[in-house]
Amino acid sequence: MKIGPEKLTGAVTDIAGGVIVADSLPLSSREPDGVLGMVAEMAQALTRRGLELVDAADARVIGLGIGVGGHVVEGRLVVDSHILNWRQVDVSSTVARATGLPTVTLNDVNALAAGEHWLGAGRRVDDLAVITIGRGLGCGLVLGGRLHAGTSGSAGELGHLPLLPDGPLCGCGNRGCLEAVVSDQAVVAALRERLPGIDIRDFHDILRLAEAGNPVVLDGLARTGELLGRAVASVVNLVNPALVIIAGEMTSGMDFMEQPLRRATADHTFSAGWSECRLVIDRSGDELWARGAAWLAIRAAVRRPAILSRHIEVGG
Repeated sequence: MKIGPEKLTGAVTDIAGGVIVADSLPLSSREPDGVLGMVAEMAQALTRRGLELVDAADARVIGLGIGVGGHVVEGRLVVDSHILNWRQVDVSSTVARATGLPTVTLNDVNALAAGEHWLGAGRRVDDLAVITIGRGLGCGLVLGGRLHAGTSGSAGELGHLPLLPDGPLCGCGNRGCLEAVVSDQAVVAALRERLPGIDIRDFHDILRLAEAGNPVVLDGLARTGELLGRAVASVVNLVNPALVIIAGEMTSGMDFMEQPLRRATADHTFSAGWSECRLVIDRSGDELWARGAAWLAIRAAVRRPAILSRHIEVGG
């Protein structure tokens, strides 16, 4: 499962991470009890559908992984999520009681990075970064073949890199964070100001205007790509990964942002860091995030050998 600010996305996968069935539902509110009730209901519904599709007498669901945007610790507790406005929410314990499934919760970008390392484009790459762009801006790091969460589990908060001291107010309460300048909502707000006579409701409207050749929108997206490129360069300079994967809702605008992004990254990366790094744009939808969260359950199950009846080769 991925718990996003607007919707809940779930997927049932096999032990190798292949998606069997997936679904999404809009959130009517962000109140924790209601959202976690929806998580439990969706998990139970997807379990039934998945088992019907597998059609094997010994098939079973071995666990549930949940990705949440924010600071998550102990595999269960959301300490702080400004995107959801949650504080001290014990996600795993609540959902496990409702579903009877072993449940583990992680920051959604960290779950995605770990999933990409084990199942996706980063398989067998020991040092990689996954940068996500959309409502928020996040960065998941795999260093030396292991997910790097930091001392208190809050590593990778690239969106809160202080970029402009007098910039726009960020959801975290500070001003001028990278996320307050290049997230989808930030780009929408900036272009609304520059185009007051045009109805711009969301990022889809921006893409429509870009495809029509609106010069102000094209300039705004190019600037967004440049700022993202500077952020990528910061990550490359700090951790020297072999691979950077960019994912998230705003990858739909990469036709207009990718060239300035790559140019800015090359311009601001020290020495040979960029020439030795590969950049992948992953335009997959929310199912990608849910699959990353499924990796959490798979990893936890592999560490409980009694759950599995055969040897599973696990990388990452």
